[in-house]
Amino acid sequence: RCLSDWSSDVCSSDLTKAGISWAIYYGDFPQSLVMTHQWDHLKNYRMMNQFFTDVAGAEASFPQYTFIEPSYFGSAQNDQHPPSDIFRGELLITQVYNALRKNEALWEKSLLVVLYDEHGGFYDHVDPVSVGAAVPPDGHISSFAFNIYGVRVPAVLVSPWIDPGPIHDVFDHTSLLA
Repeated sequence: RCLSDWSSDVCSSDLTKAGISWAIYYGDFPQSLVMTHQWDHLKNYRMMNQFFTDVAGAEASFPQYTFIEPSYFGSAQNDQHPPSDIFRGELLITQVYNALRKNEALWEKSLLVVLYDEHGGFYDHVDPVSVGAAVPPDGHISSFAFNIYGVRVPAVLVSPWIDPGPIHDVFDHTSLLA
């Protein structure tokens, strides 16, 4: 539920209520602060340089759920959105991965998920897949019937718990929850 309801601030409240430690590490501006109730959780926000300190520490003291927000502005922009240099975003992912791998105790209990919030651009040669029976969020289906998936959204899952190789099944944005 947490990830699918992230936009409604349920995630941070649910994690806190459940006693699950969490943190949002950010580059220059934590965009998630525009959500209504996130200001109630400012103690869970940390600059990105703190991530590298925290990930090098004891596994037990690292947050159980961690969300990383890239830098969105200026010469340090590494969010991989146009017109930024995507290599800066690749460097951020590499730095996070390498820092996590250096702490073997933490790595052995981790799942690194790299999710993109939009499709991968013009590279995709696969048309959107039909979902069969539609489940629209409301009765407004005149311009879109909600009976096909949208363009594919890249996702990368890295963990010692996952077999290597690509997965070719069809998933949707709630698949991570499953």
